[in-house]
Amino acid sequence: FKTPQFEHYIGDRYSLYAVDDLVAVSLSDRILKTFGFPVVFRNASTDNASLLSNAPVFQLISGSLLVTENDQHSLASYILPPFWSAAKVKGYPLLFNGYYDANENTFSTVGPSFLEIIGKTLASTGKGVVGILWNGGGYIGSRSLQGSIYAGIGAAITRGQESYGGDAEQVVAVGGSRGGLTALLAGGNPLCLPYRVRYTLCYAPPLILNGLTREFAEGACPLIWHVAEVDTGYREIWKKDWQHPQNGSTGIETLLQTLTGTIDSASLKETTGLESEFFLEGLKASGTKLLINHGTHDAFTLSRFSFSFAALVRSRGIPLRHEIGYRFGHNNCTDLYEQAILCLIALLQEQELEFTGTVHYRRRSPAAGEWEQTERFVPTHQPVFLEAPKFVAVGSPVAWTLYGEPGMEYRLDLGILDQQAWEQKQQVVRDERITLASGVLPDKQHPLELCSWQDGVSQLTDGQHAGLYLYELSYRLKGEQKWSVVSPSRVPQPGVEPQSVLRIMEEQPNPASEAFRAEAAVLCISAGLSEA
Repeated sequence: FKTPQFEHYIGDRYSLYAVDDLVAVSLSDRILKTFGFPVVFRNASTDNASLLSNAPVFQLISGSLLVTENDQHSLASYILPPFWSAAKVKGYPLLFNGYYDANENTFSTVGPSFLEIIGKTLASTGKGVVGILWNGGGYIGSRSLQGSIYAGIGAAITRGQESYGGDAEQVVAVGGSRGGLTALLAGGNPLCLPYRVRYTLCYAPPLILNGLTREFAEGACPLIWHVAEVDTGYREIWKKDWQHPQNGSTGIETLLQTLTGTIDSASLKETTGLESEFFLEGLKASGTKLLINHGTHDAFTLSRFSFSFAALVRSRGIPLRHEIGYRFGHNNCTDLYEQAILCLIALLQEQELEFTGTVHYRRRSPAAGEWEQTERFVPTHQPVFLEAPKFVAVGSPVAWTLYGEPGMEYRLDLGILDQQAWEQKQQVVRDERITLASGVLPDKQHPLELCSWQDGVSQLTDGQHAGLYLYELSYRLKGEQKWSVVSPSRVPQPGVEPQSVLRIMEEQPNPASEAFRAEAAVLCISAGLSEA
């Protein structure tokens, strides 16, 4: 097969993107205007020996090939600060990120931000930092969950120390999405490789692989099938009757096998997954301080995985700051790179930052164009929110997850909308309603979890018509008499629709298609409701 397979990924030892001179010159000009130092570009395979010592320039070395003992390949780029000295041994803290394609990382998604972090840290402290941009062991197919991940991280950090004067005992790992997951794996270091991540900053890590199911892939996590199609190379993997042409495995099983080497996500908890003793004990032994930032209504994952993981981490005494951005989806409610600067300054000034507590953030303004503006708030009770699908096909179940206080009574209904009135921007709800679920939220899954949650897969009644349905959510806190209603206007996706609507389609749309993603996962935000 030429499709990606476990430990065999596209872009492991080469880049899929060419970079022309204009891109490099533009980047250098931008950094020169900001910090007063240009960027000098080097290629590790040709002119590593010509590095400049004590020069007033940033130096960016790309194309550094890493090969582990098991012959697994990956690529890294290194950023040296102005006035970097070849004579310094273990003289610079290391700033680590593992994301996607090598050139894309370096010149587009992460590299410019790393140059700014290093420049701002130098301006603040007068001291340099060496940056590491790693490709995660592969571009297409890999989400940095393969078995060779730890050796690859170790190789990238070791080269940063041996070739560029970095200090492998003073590492800050930072990243978002797949980069957040890679930062977490680096911080865990369960193989006890010779490096230490002092601060681990994880933004929107896709923790859903701890319990991935088809129902939620089709529902509140609408980008999962796009991931499956891209990572496995099978175009129709999303179809219910699809089977692997060789071994007959389902779409979800094939995706898990490609990413993790197993078809059952539950088995990861017993072996090497993020919830396993193997990983959690490594995370504790590493001594790292951990920050997890997650947005509710993330189109790649569910909030309950972040809550569960945070509880497991805290149960082992690992320092954790958990930031929650309500209705932010797969986006950041705080600035991960500004956090990295604070961590680096603390290392350089021999100070310790405290990573504790749970911090809540919400949108500062209801205006659609200002949704990224955040404000911190202290809730009087755990804000109630629902993660649920925007589209389902007739006959398909509705997979949902509701979050709130333990003992909270709830009722989740679908109000039948008049489609013609809705299209004319009028809300007309017929008297008939469908109850998706009702009940009482259980005790917390773990004593240290932030809140209670209940997930469900509700089968609609036979003969349910295609059409538009309004999510209606009400709840009553334990010990209270009054029921509260979460306004249908508290939609996650900004500026798309005034209220939270479920569309029941005649046929299953292709969830891997660009058109579906454009509607179901606006700004990588899924559907549902939230009172915050």
